[in-house]
Amino acid sequence: MITVGFKRATVATFDVAGVVQNTHVVEGLATKGATTEAQITGLSPESKTAWGSDVGYYISQKGVGELKLELSVLDLTFEMQNDVLGWTTDATLGFTAVGDQTEPPYTATVLESVNAQNEPVAFAFFRGRYTKDEFGLKTRTNEAFEPEPEKLVMNCVANDSGLSYGMAVGAENVAKLKAYAIPAAA
Repeated sequence: MITVGFKRATVATFDVAGVVQNTHVVEGLATKGATTEAQITGLSPESKTAWGSDVGYYISQKGVGELKLELSVLDLTFEMQNDVLGWTTDATLGFTAVGDQTEPPYTATVLESVNAQNEPVAFAFFRGRYTKDEFGLKTRTNEAFEPEPEKLVMNCVANDSGLSYGMAVGAENVAKLKAYAIPAAA
């Protein structure tokens, strides 16, 4: 399927009971971040061939692989970053502190685009935790500043129904997928 553009990403965080706590929408609004790229890997598991009678007899391949979403966001907000990574502001210290007790919440993510026929398309990842492995600083130069996107990585697992991700085409089906993945965002 051909996708044209990357309009929006919606990320919800859940409490331990699975109730949506916060929803972050990244769609290019000033100071609220903009989507730049999403790379999805691990959609299929590795196949394993069983051999018999000197030939490949059976291929075992069921479920999904190590499903991972790499989400690149331009101007990632401090609030979204801290929320999806489980980083908290220490009230006594007055700054965000990350340590051995830091644990990211489970999240769900919906990515939205359109196809070549301009129909809405969505991809949803039902359960996972985000990581951010790096952060960098660069000196200013005499050239115009051009911001670079930040990368968040969602390591996905199956939800309580055994589902890991979903895809939908068409406005009605996209709405159903969004409602399933993030009930409060429907």
